[in-house]
Parts: sequence; C-alpha cells; structure tokens
Amino acid sequence: MKCTNAFLVFFSLCLLPFFSFAQLNDSLMINFYNKTLIYYFSDTTTNKDMLKYGSILVKADIDTGALVKSVGKNRFKFCTDQSEVKNILSLPYQKNQGRTVYVMSDKTIGLDSLDVNIDGYTIIEAGENAITLRKWARGETYIPDMRFMYDKNAAAWMFISGEEISNQKMEEMRK
Repeated sequence: MKCTNAFLVFFSLCLLPFFSFAQLNDSLMINFYNKTLIYYFSDTTTNKDMLKYGSILVKADIDTGALVKSVGKNRFKFCTDQSEVKNILSLPYQKNQGRTVYVMSDKTIGLDSLDVNIDGYTIIEAGENAITLRKWARGETYIPDMRFMYDKNAAAWMFISGEEISNQKMEEMRK
C-alpha cells in the first residue's frame, strides 16, 4: 500500500504536469500559428512585399498545408526549410533583392505556456546558384509576438499579444 501511495505522489508531482501540457497537438499548433499570422499581418494593412511581389514569404517548421493562405489582401507562400526558399521566390531571382522571408517558430516557456514568434531575414542577393540572407536583430529584451497560456480553470488556451506583454513590462518598469 505504501508503494502505491508513493507512486501516486510521484505521479501527481512529477508526471501529471507533463500530461496536462500534452494537450499540444498538431492541430492546436496550427491554430496558434494561424492566430499569430492573422495578428501579425493585419487584414487592414497590405504588406510591402505583397504590394511589390504579389506574396509574402513565410518559413515555418510545421505542416504549412493547414496554415491560412491569406489575411486580408496579404497572400502567403510557405516553405518549411531554408533550402526551399529559392523555390518560392519570384523570377528572375535578382528581383527579390531586399525582400523579406518571415520565419515562424515556437518556444516552450513552461508546462502551460508557449510563444509563437515571427522573425525574419532580408534577401541581400539572390541568384541562380545562391541566396544571401541577413537575419533581423530582435533586441535585448525578449518579447514574443504571441503567447499562448493554458488556463486550467477555464480549461482553454488563452492568448496574449506581444504588444500586451510589452505594455505590461513597461508598466512594471514604471513602478
């Protein structure tokens, strides 16, 4: 009987938190990425790359087939690997100089929190054989583009925009 009680204590303290976070599945991750795309690329603003090239390039490490194809007038072309970027560029390749490749990624913050970020690269040079990219600098203070937190009381995932997190940090600094 003592062995069973010890197992229950071990299970509830060590293993149970992982099972609650296991709610993250492919469908949920796609939902998080879609919400981030919709938030980041407002339907009221047309992205400069959309205006110049007719699409926005996005690299994501998840199944891009289920991601939103457009937000407002902004249309997306997706790839899942850096080497695939060339396949989604406009022809001739040289016309893509200065274009942005947005890179979506996720970062686990805790057992009940996940950030989805959009970083980017600027195409410095694009040719038949090679593409030269420059990575964007994000700054010293980490603020995600979107944070998803699991609310156990509501049994639902809540999301907080990077703007809200930034405002909270500014408010804390003022105190």
